[in-house]
Amino acid sequence: MKKMGYVLIYLSLFLVFSGLFLLKPIKYSYINLGNNRIDKFLNTNLINQIDDVQLRKEEEEKEKEKEQEKVRNVSINSSAPVEFNISSDGVASGKVSYYSLQCSGCSGNLGSGAALDGVFYNDPTYGYVRAMACGREYSYGTVITISGTPLGDFNGICLDRGGMIGTDKKRVFDILVNSNEEAYQYGISNVNYNVIRNGY
Repeated sequence: MKKMGYVLIYLSLFLVFSGLFLLKPIKYSYINLGNNRIDKFLNTNLINQIDDVQLRKEEEEKEKEKEQEKVRNVSINSSAPVEFNISSDGVASGKVSYYSLQCSGCSGNLGSGAALDGVFYNDPTYGYVRAMACGREYSYGTVITISGTPLGDFNGICLDRGGMIGTDKKRVFDILVNSNEEAYQYGISNVNYNVIRNGY
């Protein structure tokens, strides 16, 4: 009877310790499973955040390209006929547009290679005159009085070229401004102009 009691005690202890050994790996694997789920969740969120940043950058670049395209083509898409009139006193009228050297497709330099102070050129005779792009019928250095623009009346000087401007085109001059935004804001203006010096 006493032996039977010892057997039962040993058997009970064996079962208890066996159960602990069996439960321990199960518990450990459950923790690992939980950690794996957390890792997967964190990795998925990180990937989604990176994707969102990349998408946002792509959208911003597309918007910037659209704005630059608007500035570049603000006048080209105009279907208005060429207006070029010269009065008896030598004053002509026509359409002008506005541009910035930072526009997409612009080199950032003037065709004449002249040095500017902002958008102005310091001419020995006429002082500070606004830089303009003109058709090839005007030599570099030609000074022209322009009136009727959103910038007011001023003397401009031909220091740049443009394929879409000239007395036989829809725009007679492109007037240099500080930024693409300013160019887009002014659009196209009807002006009067008068050549006061041919070339330098």
